Amino acid sequence: MNEEKGWICLHRKLKKWRWYHDINTRVTFIHCLLSANYEDGCFGGEIIKRGSFVTSYAKLANEIGITVQSVRTALEHLKLTNEVTIKTTNKFTIITVINYNSYQDYNKEDNNQLTNNQQSTNNNITNKQYNNITSIYNYIEQNFGRLISSLEYEKVENWVKEFSLDIVGYAFEIAVSKEAKTFAFVQGILNNWKSAGYKTYEQIKEAEKKQSNIKLTKDGYEIGKVYEVDGIKFKFDAKGEKHIL
Repeated sequence: MNEEKGWICLHRKLKKWRWYHDINTRVTFIHCLLSANYEDGCFGGEIIKRGSFVTSYAKLANEIGITVQSVRTALEHLKLTNEVTIKTTNKFTIITVINYNSYQDYNKEDNNQLTNNQQSTNNNITNKQYNNITSIYNYIEQNFGRLISSLEYEKVENWVKEFSLDIVGYAFEIAVSKEAKTFAFVQGILNNWKSAGYKTYEQIKEAEKKQSNIKLTKDGYEIGKVYEVDGIKFKFDAKGEKHIL
């Protein structure tokens, strides 16, 4: 179904993509976009969906002009960031571009770009859910206003392994909302959550909800809580007035 005719959409934001400067991975991904079916088809008695195509490592190497090992490495990169899935049978390999419809739906892409531009101007925390690590990379680069380095990519990967996609993504959202757009600030947030024993995004949100219900005096004392300084116990009432106990 992927006859040598027609065209594909290729967004300019590809230049900010993690693998853009890895020539073999970039070329392999673009080749996958060009090779994928634009409509469902059939091969060897198996349905090959839109966005998928039948190939082999040797065939890809020959078509792209790189070694088979380079193809394997490039595809491992693409699998790592959830760009493609690979299904191998005893006769052939099926590669599927995961977000093919998003890449190739021109109108939808324009609408998504508009939505993303609107969100980038809003520093409020959205509590968005992250489907894969690439969505976190994209969020960081869009809201930090710069490309992230290879060391920062690795740092995010390690954080996600230790915590979760949602927790790491939420930590970056907090950093953006506070205009503290540094990895050191995010590291501090994650360390605090770890020290508090939070293991899930839901636990963090519940703790924040409880914290938001705590009322403080103008000097930072918690209303109703008993304090002791130099042997003297005291607390503050709802009006912020101090009472010695």
